[in-house]
Amino acid sequence: MHLYQLHIAVSHDEEGHGGNGDPAAGAAAKQLLLAGGLKLQRQQRQQQQLEEECRSLRGQSDQLEHRARILTEMEKSLDGYYNSVKSVLSAGAQGRLKGIVGTVSQLISVSPQYAVAIETALGNAMQQVVTENETAAKNAINHLKYAKAGRATFLPLDVIQPQRLSADGIERMEGFVARADELVSCDERYRGIVANLLGRIAVAQDIDAAVEIARKFRYRFRIVTLDGQLVNAGGSMTGGSASKTTGLLSRKEEIHTLGQQIKGLQQKIEAHQPQLTQLQQTTAQLQAQLTAVQAQIKSCQEDKITYTAEHKRLQRSFDEACKTRDEMNREYQQVKQKLEQLRSSSSDADALIEQVTESLEQLRTQLDESKEKQEHLEQAKAALGEQHNALRFEILGLQKDIESLTGTQNQLDGMIRQQDSQSMMPRWTRACWL
Repeated sequence: MHLYQLHIAVSHDEEGHGGNGDPAAGAAAKQLLLAGGLKLQRQQRQQQQLEEECRSLRGQSDQLEHRARILTEMEKSLDGYYNSVKSVLSAGAQGRLKGIVGTVSQLISVSPQYAVAIETALGNAMQQVVTENETAAKNAINHLKYAKAGRATFLPLDVIQPQRLSADGIERMEGFVARADELVSCDERYRGIVANLLGRIAVAQDIDAAVEIARKFRYRFRIVTLDGQLVNAGGSMTGGSASKTTGLLSRKEEIHTLGQQIKGLQQKIEAHQPQLTQLQQTTAQLQAQLTAVQAQIKSCQEDKITYTAEHKRLQRSFDEACKTRDEMNREYQQVKQKLEQLRSSSSDADALIEQVTESLEQLRTQLDESKEKQEHLEQAKAALGEQHNALRFEILGLQKDIESLTGTQNQLDGMIRQQDSQSMMPRWTRACWL
């Protein structure tokens, strides 16, 4: 979804609501806005899912790290070791005893599925201390003796000899896993120690297989099962439920396993991080676009209100102009009608003047003709004089009326000329007047 495309569609939508736009553009704007919102929701869901997965992975990693820290602290503090062994190892670490290599459990490693079997097979031998030679072993014993720190077993590298299980055909026995020393990893330097402790012990799948193997070889050697049950040389058996506490060897292997698991979880989190970053950026961009579009929609809606108000105002002005035009047309017709009436009145006055003039001429003629009869018509003359004076006053009044009518006529003629000149105006000017 492009912001410009959405802005154009929204603008068309607002124009459509104003009465001049395209309704289809308005629908397109709504669809684009809805599509943008749906895309943003999908992005947010994906981001939330990925964030939740990363949080879950971090939670698992934190739990494993917590467990690893506890086990590491236990390993550093030699938790679970005998006090005598702790004393010897501490003295060796401080340099007070020379030639102390470490305990058997510290020098070997084993796969988790075999850890219980090897721990059971070794038993207390896991805490036996390996030394460089017999002299180092004797010095360690003297240290324990004078410190009254207890007893411990020592395995001098220059003395201990490997042992080997001699049991032809055992590999073909059902349930046989391996010789115990073959399941242990260590530095080649300590391989003789491992073979001495585990070389004559066999590992079986379960107690049934262990019993069958022991019976086959007349109970000549020890057999340990993967879940920690023992068939001892001579036929005695040791077993039951395994201890819930973590053994020394299991603890060491668990620390290693936890480290691998933590590393794997961290790799998964790091693998998710680019995608999560991309989703966060995309979500932020979509959110910014939608926010901008919503602001533009609001602006368009405000413009719509303004344009609608302006349209109503112009419509009112147009209606008032039309009303004024109609009133002026009516007034024009009234003036035109009155002008016609004035023109008719002026024609009647002219006829009356002509008649009066003719009468005067006749009177003058009669007067001239009656000079000789002046004496006889003195009274008639006086009467006629009075009549003449009255007529003169009347004529003066009529002349004033004529002058008044003439002025009015001139005004009307001026108005008519003005009207005619207006009728000769350019077409666009007369259209505005109408």
